[in-house]
Amino acid sequence: MRNRLPVLIVALSLVGCDCEGEITKGARGELFVEGLQLSFGATCPKPTDASLPLEPVVKNLRLKNQGNAALYLNKLEVEPGRAELFVVDRAQVPETIAAGESAEVPIAFQPLEAGVVAADLTVVADDAAPVVVKLMGEGLNLPPDPVLSMSCPGGKWSNDSCEGSNANYFFVDTPVHSQSEATIEIKNGGCAPMRVLALKATTQVYGSEDPATFALPDGQADELVVKGGGSEQVKVRFAPKAESSFIGSLDFATNAPGEATASLPLRGIGIRPVLVLDPVLCDLRALPPACDGLFSLANAGGQELVVQAVKVYGGNPMFSIATAPAAGDRIGATSTLANAIRIEYLPGMVKGSDLLVVESSGGTATAELRGGSPPVLLTEPEDVLDFGDHLSSTADYYLPVRIKNVATYHQQLPLTIRSIRIDTTPPSNASDTFELASDGSPACSAAPAPNTQVAPGGEVVACLHFKSTPNGGTFFANLLVDTDDPAYPAPGYLLSVSASTTCNPAPVAEISSPTGAGCPCQSGEECLGTECHRLASTSTVLANATIVLSGERSWDQVPDGTGACTVQDFSVIASWDWTLVSAPAGSTASLSPSGQGTASRTTLSFDKIGQYLVGLSVDDSSGLVSPPTTFLVTVEP
Repeated sequence: MRNRLPVLIVALSLVGCDCEGEITKGARGELFVEGLQLSFGATCPKPTDASLPLEPVVKNLRLKNQGNAALYLNKLEVEPGRAELFVVDRAQVPETIAAGESAEVPIAFQPLEAGVVAADLTVVADDAAPVVVKLMGEGLNLPPDPVLSMSCPGGKWSNDSCEGSNANYFFVDTPVHSQSEATIEIKNGGCAPMRVLALKATTQVYGSEDPATFALPDGQADELVVKGGGSEQVKVRFAPKAESSFIGSLDFATNAPGEATASLPLRGIGIRPVLVLDPVLCDLRALPPACDGLFSLANAGGQELVVQAVKVYGGNPMFSIATAPAAGDRIGATSTLANAIRIEYLPGMVKGSDLLVVESSGGTATAELRGGSPPVLLTEPEDVLDFGDHLSSTADYYLPVRIKNVATYHQQLPLTIRSIRIDTTPPSNASDTFELASDGSPACSAAPAPNTQVAPGGEVVACLHFKSTPNGGTFFANLLVDTDDPAYPAPGYLLSVSASTTCNPAPVAEISSPTGAGCPCQSGEECLGTECHRLASTSTVLANATIVLSGERSWDQVPDGTGACTVQDFSVIASWDWTLVSAPAGSTASLSPSGQGTASRTTLSFDKIGQYLVGLSVDDSSGLVSPPTTFLVTVEP
């Protein structure tokens, strides 16, 4: 029935660009290049060392033949001097594209230095005018090769030692036959990924290595990959066997130029054990619950000790002391008070920690408390709810959005949905095209009421209705889900919503009266073909005559280049249905032809003076029927 032009939605991050694409008419095909700007974003410059592989950023250029014959690609080239930065995969460039088919050509971007880079990609098909696509990317302002650095107490790491009065003392003074952990941060100041291999912690004892005093704890990987500009943490365990000062090193190899091997000195002190608090870490939200908030106190020394104070150091409101030994309580030598302390835990909306501190005449012991169980919002789909394109203009469409609380920590808080609404403020063009409404099925139920709570691991459904419009076009809006997930403050989590409707309204019937005169026409007349037609919806004729009426001015709307129905098309009317609606009393007047058929004209023969009302409906080639229209003929003596 009509030409159907695809509607292209291209989301570009750059302001002010003309990104609607361009169509070039070729000799035997019709080329459509999707988007006149291709942004590769920021990435690392190419490393100077060929042994440091770095994957380029690859984007696809989409080409489509919208003609009715094969399309020949004569040229697809990046401008001279930029082809090394933007590399076209020649093996993926087709020689031809069949009618109605598409092709994607991968283009790889690899900058050689920091800064913004732009280039023109020229596409020519069937000797037509060239289409120029702007390629844009950016080299990150980081050294191209990996650059190693490390954290260190007392100062920055300078390849062979730490600086400062507390250099290399990563560990707290640790009682003999117990252990402590330290976290060391390995940083990559360059852009290319840095590989850290053969991580090992060793201890120097009387000129030989002791693998036990300093060691990597269980679960610590001995190989790491540190991304450009990033860092990774390495945990080291210190387990002294005597009251003494110990030295060791954290050794590893890297692919950073000039840093094939590296060694960081380690130092720690073992002390005589006295007050021991167990456990030293209590994560109250972990699954399964590894810590229930109970702590034991032990005296590992040979003399009685006196408890002086038990407190939560930072005053975090998530943690409070329910039961604990009182000041002045005594713990005998080498004895233990099992479950002597119980922490009351009230989950909070933000992750946090604090220290449980026990002071005694035998020293101070601490344990870390961790908590906070904020809900974690996830929608399905996550980014875009797409109803699809080329939708019918006469149908309604429904799609569900699943709103989930995916966090399942111990004592996890529920997710509170404060509100769900559709935002149609600019740049949205949807007006009231989308609404929250159910299709009546459980799979697409109505949106939950405000302040609905979603249990940990649970979900609710909000159904969206797309109200298709007869004029066609592409519509987009945002669905805002406002919850108490702290990661998405007001106005809340944003989900894009889009739909594209094919223009397909009903035709319009119009009746005119041919004058028999050739074009050009007088005022109040219209030229149809080579003959003039009167535009009025009434006509007066004399008795004993006939009148010819025409439906050739009937029309249908078809889409323009944007997909909206704005173009009148007179050629798609398939049939005309003529009826004599009314006549003077006793008249035997008739229409010839009458009823539905392929005749665009009819002749009214009348036999009485008075008024005759003629009606017309038309069908288009898709079977849609117009509302009826009428033409009044007055017969005078």
